Amino acid sequence: MIRWPIASLASLSSVARCLVVAAPLCLAACQTPYQPDLGYGGFSEQQIGPRTWEVRFRGNDTTTTSTVYNGLVLRCAQIAAAHGYRYFVLEGNADASEFHPFYTPDKVYVGRHGRVVGYEPGQDLSTVAPGQIYRITLTNTLTKRKPMGDARAILAAHPELAAGPARIDY
Repeated sequence: MIRWPIASLASLSSVARCLVVAAPLCLAACQTPYQPDLGYGGFSEQQIGPRTWEVRFRGNDTTTTSTVYNGLVLRCAQIAAAHGYRYFVLEGNADASEFHPFYTPDKVYVGRHGRVVGYEPGQDLSTVAPGQIYRITLTNTLTKRKPMGDARAILAAHPELAAGPARIDY
């Protein structure tokens, strides 16, 4: 039988507390993965008509606009396939980017004997979390009037996602 000293248990609990605090911060520093949006970025959709959907993909400040676009197109293809349609027609889009302003504090540099040796004023900065909203209509016929996507071709390029997240429960 292993006996743990009390001090070790206390340090283990403090390590666990640090992990609970540090893990979300590490995840927030990464690009938004292809996932449902649970507040940290990802995709979401809402049906607004019999064959019309509003699909959104939201990133964080390290997500590229191409990642947002690719995630949005993939989600549109999954919605079309899940409802038995081959194509989706882009009816409209909107920018859903979020701007996050912040202020860096002033910096005062103090020398060896407590004398101020330098000063840098704070700055107003901001980060951008890209996002897009697409309004799509599902169809089984080709049209040349508006941009459209072929759900089968898009999902064939992503076989790892074609089987799983294409199921939509409402």
